[in-house]
Amino acid sequence: MQLPDRISRPAGKPQLQVVPPSAPEPASDLSPLAHATLLAGVLAIASLIRLGFMLSGDFPLNDGGMFFQMVRDLQAHHYALPQTTTYNAAGIPFSYPPLGFYATALVNDTLPVSLLTAFRVVPFAATMLVLCAFMLFARSWCATRLEALVAMFAFALLPRTYLWLLMGGGITRAFGLFFAILALYFIRLLYLRQRLIFAAPAGVFAALTVLSHLEMAWCVVFTAALFFAAFGRHRAGLVGSVLIAVATVVLTAPWWGTVLAYHGPAPLLNAGHASGPLVLDRVIALLYLKFTGEALFPVLASLALLGCVASIARRQYLLPVWLALTLTLDLRALGTFSTLPFALLISHAVVGTLVPAVRGVARAPRALIPAVSIIVGCYAFIAAMVAAPHLLRAMTPAEQSAMAWVAGNTAPQSRVLVVANEAWAADKTSEWLPALTQRVSVATPQGAEWLPGNVFTDRVEAYRALQKCANGTGDCLETWERKFSLPFDYVYIPKTSSSLDAMPVDEHECCAGLRAALRSDPRYQVVFDGDGATIYRRAS
Repeated sequence: MQLPDRISRPAGKPQLQVVPPSAPEPASDLSPLAHATLLAGVLAIASLIRLGFMLSGDFPLNDGGMFFQMVRDLQAHHYALPQTTTYNAAGIPFSYPPLGFYATALVNDTLPVSLLTAFRVVPFAATMLVLCAFMLFARSWCATRLEALVAMFAFALLPRTYLWLLMGGGITRAFGLFFAILALYFIRLLYLRQRLIFAAPAGVFAALTVLSHLEMAWCVVFTAALFFAAFGRHRAGLVGSVLIAVATVVLTAPWWGTVLAYHGPAPLLNAGHASGPLVLDRVIALLYLKFTGEALFPVLASLALLGCVASIARRQYLLPVWLALTLTLDLRALGTFSTLPFALLISHAVVGTLVPAVRGVARAPRALIPAVSIIVGCYAFIAAMVAAPHLLRAMTPAEQSAMAWVAGNTAPQSRVLVVANEAWAADKTSEWLPALTQRVSVATPQGAEWLPGNVFTDRVEAYRALQKCANGTGDCLETWERKFSLPFDYVYIPKTSSSLDAMPVDEHECCAGLRAALRSDPRYQVVFDGDGATIYRRAS
């Protein structure tokens, strides 16, 4: 199936008509055998990258502490949705889409693996399913097998296709992206082929997206609207869209009906107000080629930008518009969901622009294209292997021992202040402490987006203010407590820092300034000092 990409207005009844670009000559395409062989190689490379990160430790990567506790709550309620989660003793409504929780709980209950192991295995398996879904999507979108293979290779190596999906929290994000891609695949088939039979699987996968991740569901909504405007403005498209919407509402009713019965619409509305970076910040990130998460020179982001420029020059606007919509409308999952148009734009840049340009150069060596492709591919692979080590890092045994000390040596009602010099979304210590110790982490923002009012915004502000004390003194902590009215009994300082923006005095040790200051402060007493953390008890 050719890529419907440019919209024009023919004679006759005014309507939107999709005009595909000219397809490459058949001789330039891959044979089925070559395509299958190279595709197997791409999947092998992608699995090695993801498996390497998963096996880097014996603990879930980065986040997932709140979801870990919610899975335990679900198991304790015999798979009936609880009214609230016990996480951090905050009375957080159990309003998060639960499909990933159910899947992980079933893995833990039916297979001989611990729940912590399930939080490593399930995200990995789900990321591999995402690759399979995109492979199907790209083959239906691209005009040739070569173009689809390049898109698949780009997608597999884009760090944002696994950074936030491999983490413990990936039990929701990865499933959400997997079902979102499949929903868009069938929605597009419905609009292009004008056959209502595709509305059934589209509705099922749209519902599964909602039950996995609300942000991914929103991405499906605005992308489907774009597809409808591009090539779905006909009777089958309109009727099919209504059927998909009805099916989604009906199939997800057991979940949202339970949430409404428990809490009314407030938690869902509160979560919708918790936004991410401003649009201007996203534009700046796009211009600086930071969206893809590449640690080295952003070669894939550069190719995507080239593909975007080339598409606009050819008056093929669909992919650039899709990327622009994602930039504008996706509030929180921007870097992840945008990998879909990014990968397709990279494919257009390589197959539609660079390869023809090289072939058009007089006396260009025939081996130039394969040689450059191998070099760029190896570079992208190396970049993927070293991408964002500060995010894909598991809690060490020493850090787990420090958590175990808190669980076994502090009163159940203790309130712990974690100073990790981290960006809150990357602070695994603050998120996992309530789940592993059953103690309150007073500054942890996770879960507050479901609470009423401006609790989430206030908690994020308090968290960021607290991290400024990382190289301060005990007076900084006392001032912070008075300002935000968040009392605490213990101060927990991890020994290592892996933050997005942290700048510790010692690059191998977090918060050296605060740790030294509290040692000589009579208001604080060292009660634990191990390789994973230093813990201080506050004098009463």
